[in-house]
Amino acid sequence: MCMMLTLFALCVGCNSKPEPVPVTMTVQHKGKPVSDVRINLIGSTGSSSFAFTDSSGKSEGFKSAGVDGVVPGEYTVTLASKEETALDSGDADYSAKPAKVSFPAKYKSSVSSDQKITVDSSGENNFTVELTD
Repeated sequence: MCMMLTLFALCVGCNSKPEPVPVTMTVQHKGKPVSDVRINLIGSTGSSSFAFTDSSGKSEGFKSAGVDGVVPGEYTVTLASKEETALDSGDADYSAKPAKVSFPAKYKSSVSSDQKITVDSSGENNFTVELTD
């Protein structure tokens, strides 16, 4: 009986996933805030999270699969303009003139983005990302 309880306890521990943690991020380009963009965190294990920046370039409230927070791990930071996000959701105004993107195009893809972060399960996860041309 003790052997079965020990095996059960070990199996329960094996199936546990890390809990998402709060993350805040400020995005800047040439020292100025990058506002009204979607920040995508693309995980090395296939996980992803997103949030939107406000007028000061700050974002809070990252979501992962509908759950608040970000699962600890390594992430590549990518960005999408408000217009691109509307295209993805089907809410785009196709008659509108495309807006100028407020960040370098390399940040649209996880392949070309040079911004990486590590979300830790303990401690504060406050990041400032300075975009480069």
